[in-house]
Amino acid sequence: MEQGMPHQRRWNRGRPFTAVVIAAGAGALLALRPWGAIGAAAGGVLSGLAAMLAWGSWRSHRTVARRLDDLEVTHRFAAVCEIADTTDELVVATIDTCLEVFGADVAEVVMARGVGSTATARRSGEGSPTRRPATPRLLAALGGAERVDIPIPLVEAPADVVAHYGEAGVRDGMLVILRGGGGSDTTIVVGLAEGRTVSTADLGQLGELAGRARIAFERVRLMERLQREISQKDHQVLHDGLTGLPNRLQFSIVTEDAIRTARGNSETVAVLLIDLDLFKEINETLGHQRGDVVLREMASRLTEAARPGEHVARLGGDEFGVVIRGVDGFTGAAAEARRFADAVQRPLITEGLTLQVTASIGIALAPEHGTEGTALLRRAEVAMYEAKRTVAAIEVYDTQHDRYSTRRLALAAELRAAIDSGGLGVHYQPKADLADGRVTGFEALARWTHARHGSIPPDEFIGLAERTGLIRPLTELVLRTALADGVRLGADRDGLSIAVNIAPSSLNDSAFPGMLAEIIGESGIDPSAVILEVTESTMMADSAKARQVLESLDELGVELSIDDFGTGYSSLSYLSSLPVDEVKIDRSFVMGMSSDARSAAIVRSTIALVHALDMRVVAEGVEDRATWDQLRYAGCDLVQGYYLARPMPFTDLSAWLTQARLTTEELDTAEDRDT
Repeated sequence: MEQGMPHQRRWNRGRPFTAVVIAAGAGALLALRPWGAIGAAAGGVLSGLAAMLAWGSWRSHRTVARRLDDLEVTHRFAAVCEIADTTDELVVATIDTCLEVFGADVAEVVMARGVGSTATARRSGEGSPTRRPATPRLLAALGGAERVDIPIPLVEAPADVVAHYGEAGVRDGMLVILRGGGGSDTTIVVGLAEGRTVSTADLGQLGELAGRARIAFERVRLMERLQREISQKDHQVLHDGLTGLPNRLQFSIVTEDAIRTARGNSETVAVLLIDLDLFKEINETLGHQRGDVVLREMASRLTEAARPGEHVARLGGDEFGVVIRGVDGFTGAAAEARRFADAVQRPLITEGLTLQVTASIGIALAPEHGTEGTALLRRAEVAMYEAKRTVAAIEVYDTQHDRYSTRRLALAAELRAAIDSGGLGVHYQPKADLADGRVTGFEALARWTHARHGSIPPDEFIGLAERTGLIRPLTELVLRTALADGVRLGADRDGLSIAVNIAPSSLNDSAFPGMLAEIIGESGIDPSAVILEVTESTMMADSAKARQVLESLDELGVELSIDDFGTGYSSLSYLSSLPVDEVKIDRSFVMGMSSDARSAAIVRSTIALVHALDMRVVAEGVEDRATWDQLRYAGCDLVQGYYLARPMPFTDLSAWLTQARLTTEELDTAEDRDT
C-alpha cells in the first residue's frame, strides 16, 4: 500500500496527468509567439483556456483517485470483516479505516456491554488503540438515541454525547450507532481534524463502512458467545458447582498425569483423601444451607493451604482430594497431610455460631501403593476409613486394613444371594431384669458366615447393605426370622420380647409400617412383644416423614427403643415428644463404670432422668458382676451383655433359656463357683 497521508497519496496519483496538461499549454504559447500582439492576446486566451482545462482535468482526476483510494480501503476493511474472529480485531480495523478514509483526528468505537462497557479509541498516528470504561452518561445517551444505523453529524447527536466529545477536544465529526441484539450496541465516532467539516460524502462513506461493520460485529459477538458457552460447559464438566474446585474427573486426570511424570523422574506422588468428620450432623442440625457454607469455607482453606504444584479437588459430598508431587516418603506425606488437617481444624464462625470441624485423612503413595490413579484413590479411601475407625486423624494405606477394598464389590453381589437363599442367620442376645435376674427378652442380631471369608462383621455387611440398597430386604429377613422364632419360644406365653434393630432408612420408608404389620400378622405374635431399636441420631432427625412413620408404628402396638443413647446430640426433654418406651445406654458408658467415676455418674444421671420421663432403661455392655451391681443400685431396669450371655443361634437359645431363669441369688452362687 502506498505510504503517506491520504491527501498526499491522492496528489501523487493526479500529478502525471497534470504535468502533461501544463506542458501542452506551454507549447501552445510558444507556437503563437511570432504573431506579435495579436498572437500574444490569442496566446493569453489559449493559455487561460489551457489552464482552466488543466485545473478541471486535475480536479476530475483527483476525485476519481480519491474514490479509488476509498474503494481500496473499503475493500480492505470488508476483507478484514469477513475473517475477523474477535471484536478486538474488528475494533482495530474500524479505527484504522476511519482514520485513513476521513483523515480524522480521532476515531473511537464504543461497545455497550452492560457493566463491562468499554470505549476503544485512538488519535491519528498514536499507535495501538487504548481501552477505557465508557462513562454511564455516554452509554445512557447513546442507548437513548432514536436515530440508529444511520450516520449523523456529531452536532445532531444527543446533547450529552456532544458534550462528552467536546470535552475531549472534538469540534466537528460524525457518528453512527449500530443497534445490536440484547443491548450490544456499537457506536463508531469520527472526529475530524481542525478546520474540516462533515460533508454529505463523508456521511455516505461512513454509512457504507458501518453497514459492513454491523454485520461483522454481530457475527463475531455470536461466535464469542458460543465460545464462552462452550468454555463454561467444559469448565462445568471438570469443576464442582458449589465450591468451584476441580471435580473427581479433573482430579483423576491430574493424578494420572502426576503419576506418569513421576515415573520418569523417579519421584513419589501422594494422594490425600480428606473427609470431614460428623458433617452429616452439621447438615441435619443446622440445615443444608449452613452445610454448604461449611463446604465452601473448607474448599477455600484447603486451596490456601496448598503449595504451588499441589492440586485440590472436591470429590463429592464432604470429601476432598489433594495430589502432591515429589513427597519425601511416608513421613513427608504425613507432614503434608497435617498441614491440611490444621487448616480444616481452625474454628469456623458462621452467623454467630462457632463450629469446630475436623477431618479424617487417608494417604496413598505412588508407586508404593499403586501406579494407577483409580487404584491410588481407592486405597487412600481405605486409609481414610481406617483413620475414622481409629480416630487417628491421619492414616497411610496398609494392606492389612484393606478388607473393604477388592472383596467389597464381590460381597455386594453375594450379600444379595445370601439374603435370597437364607445364607444369613440370626443370633439372639438375652436381656434380664436386674431386680430378680429374670430373662425378659432377646435382641435379634444378623450374622453372616461366608463360605470363603468366614464370619463377616455386622458393621461391614450392614453398611454394605445400606450403600447398595439391600437394607430393606435384609431388615425384612431379620424381622420374619426373629418373630417366627419368638412364636416358637412361646414369647407371648412367657412375656418375652423380641427386639430388632431398624436401619435409618426404615423411618423414612412410608411402606415400612405396612410391611411390619404384614409380618406380625403372618407370625401371629402379639405386637406388644415386638421392640424396634433405632439409633439415637436417627430418632432425632425429626423429619416429617420419620414422624409419620413413628406414629404409624406406635399405632401398630409395637414398642420403640432408642439404641446407643448418649453417643448423639439429643436432649432428654426432646424424648418426651416421641413415642418412645425404652432407652438403651450405650456400652461405652456402661463398660467404664467400674473404673471411671464420670462414666458412672453419667449412667446414674441418665437412669434418673429417663425414669422421670416414665420410660424403662436398658444398660448394654455389662461384662462383670461389679457393673451388674452398680446398675442395680442405680435403679436400672434391664441389662444386656456378656456377663449374662453372648449372642447365640436359635438352636442354642432354647436350651439356654430352660437353664437360665436366674434370680440374683443364683447369680451370686454361679459367680462363687466360677471363682
